[in-house]
Amino acid sequence: MQKKYWNHYWFLVSFIISLNLISCGKLNINTEEEMVKSKDRSDSLAQTNNTNNTEVAFEYLFDDESVNNSSISFDDASGVLSLTCSGGVNASGGFQGGGTGNKPIAALDGFNGVDLGDFSISWDYDQGQDIPWMNILIDNDDDGIADNIIVPLSASGGSFSFSGASDSFKVVCVPTCGTWSSNQYDIDDYPNATIVDSTISDGGMPAGSLSTSINGVLFSMGGGSSETSVLSAEISNLESNLD
Repeated sequence: MQKKYWNHYWFLVSFIISLNLISCGKLNINTEEEMVKSKDRSDSLAQTNNTNNTEVAFEYLFDDESVNNSSISFDDASGVLSLTCSGGVNASGGFQGGGTGNKPIAALDGFNGVDLGDFSISWDYDQGQDIPWMNILIDNDDDGIADNIIVPLSASGGSFSFSGASDSFKVVCVPTCGTWSSNQYDIDDYPNATIVDSTISDGGMPAGSLSTSINGVLFSMGGGSSETSVLSAEISNLESNLD
């Protein structure tokens, strides 16, 4: 009888161990399957994001901050960013400063906290249309709030390039926002400047950016908050050293 009980005991132990092994094996198989599925999804996303390389990456980083009868669009097949002003006069309220014009604003994400001296960017534009330009919000005292808006000066002959380490720019908000300096500056004048996503007090900016952060690299065209003409501009071959 004792031997019989021992046989039953070992059979029961063996059965329990077998169940545990099967359960663990099944768990491992499921985990491996999930890992494969996860890897497949990652590979698929990587292939999707690499289809157009730089252009596709930028597609997902543009915010449309356009004011009134204006807009931006991006064509991922061609990699072209389009800026459009439909024209006309509007009621005041779209801009901080009470302007009644139209201003397309493409706000490029992904550069918050980048030292201005480490930043460079270039693009081509259609010379048969309006010439696009760029603003950059900079923080000079590391408090995360924009102190100035700089305007690079390098557009000519259908192409634009700017290197924060070597190229000149003009500055808005000198000494306070709402003012413009006609002087040219460079990184030596603003050695601590970093690009910042921030609120900004400036009459040519969208009304909402007075209380809600806007991305620190901005593309636009035309005459700002007073622009009432029908205009268009195209930017292509957009590249940055920090893509």
